[in-house]
Amino acid sequence: MMTRRTSIQVVGYAAVCLAILLLPTVLDNDYLLNRVARYLVLGILAMSLSLSWGYAGILNLGQALPFGIGSYCMAMTLKLRTVPVQTGAGGLPDFMVWNNVKTLP
Repeated sequence: MMTRRTSIQVVGYAAVCLAILLLPTVLDNDYLLNRVARYLVLGILAMSLSLSWGYAGILNLGQALPFGIGSYCMAMTLKLRTVPVQTGAGGLPDFMVWNNVKTLP
């Protein structure tokens, strides 16, 4: 049974989660929107690691494998710059065209 204090905490957590989910609709700055998206992705990764390690007591990195493979592939794409000229507008990779990024960092 929930006491009054725990029900207030649940409502508070729900309000914070709702504010975080509605934040991208309020932000006009692309940089801040990119930061929020990155923090949410890393938060999901941290929660999955915490859940599997906390309840099972076994460090399971199976959920981190797709995250690591995606990071490695993105780093190699940006490092090697092996993108054919026919992709995207002006020879840019598609993800850069979609995100309106003009130059590599």
